[in-house]
Amino acid sequence: MIIMAMTAFELFGVLKLDATDFERGLDRAEGRVGRIVGGGLATAAKVGIAAIGAATTAVAAFGKASMNEASSFESAFTGVKKTTELTAEEYDELATWIMDASTKMASSKESIAGTMEIAGQLGIDGVNDLETFAKTMVMLGDTTNLSSEEAASSLAKFMNITGDGAESADRIGSSIVDLGNHFATTESDIVGMATRLASAGTIAGLSATDILGLSTAMSSVGINAEAGGTAMSTILTKIGRAIDSGDAKLATYAETAGMSAEQFVDAWKTDPTQALSAFIVGLDGVIDSGGNVTGILDDLGIKGIRETNTVKSLALASDVLAAEVNTA
Repeated sequence: MIIMAMTAFELFGVLKLDATDFERGLDRAEGRVGRIVGGGLATAAKVGIAAIGAATTAVAAFGKASMNEASSFESAFTGVKKTTELTAEEYDELATWIMDASTKMASSKESIAGTMEIAGQLGIDGVNDLETFAKTMVMLGDTTNLSSEEAASSLAKFMNITGDGAESADRIGSSIVDLGNHFATTESDIVGMATRLASAGTIAGLSATDILGLSTAMSSVGINAEAGGTAMSTILTKIGRAIDSGDAKLATYAETAGMSAEQFVDAWKTDPTQALSAFIVGLDGVIDSGGNVTGILDDLGIKGIRETNTVKSLALASDVLAAEVNTA
């Protein structure tokens, strides 16, 4: 049997066993020993020779298992090569990093390679960025209700939209974990909502962490990601249009937020989450005073059931929104 290590993740083996010849040799050895030293020692010799055979079989099994394991990783790492463009030396570096990481994390090296393959599919490249991103996604998979593959797929898309590079992955991942730990929602729900809000939120001027905070607020009051994401995207778009046009709707937004029109415009342009939060808090005040919230929303063109439910739900928990954005 010959087993040779070829690279950091390849194993080549050649194994040749002839069971028939082995058994014949064992019988001949037993007979000769028996003729020379008698039956008792012959039995001992048979046991010893059998032990050698068992050891040979064990070594063969180990070699086969090693080759299977190497083949499994090689197959997984081929996916990384398909989605990235690196040099042979860089691929060796990545392979070594993956195998080392698999000894320190709960995920297998095949799973880590799969996460890295997804990162490559979504535009993340370069050894450092791939390692940073994969490490963060695997840690999210180990510590939250997200799988590493789900985290990789969703957050790579999210960061592509928000314009955050792979170097921001650990910061964004930390925000998600902290939000999931401190508010009545899960990391999976936060990421699902954030992915749906990413485009409209980025256009409105929200940062990645602003979007995560808003997503946490929405999911923590029971708003569904699919319905809530669409509704809030529509609301952000409508506020932006009111800002651009300067029409009567702008005055209504500003009055509800407790600001002048000029103050509301400034707040929206410098910190849109502050302006949105002030508007939501203002709606909560209208509810507390018995005012006509539905009438205000009608004046603003916020009439769809999903939109009104989203705004009213946030208004009833208006104190949470600011806290969640600050935590993010």
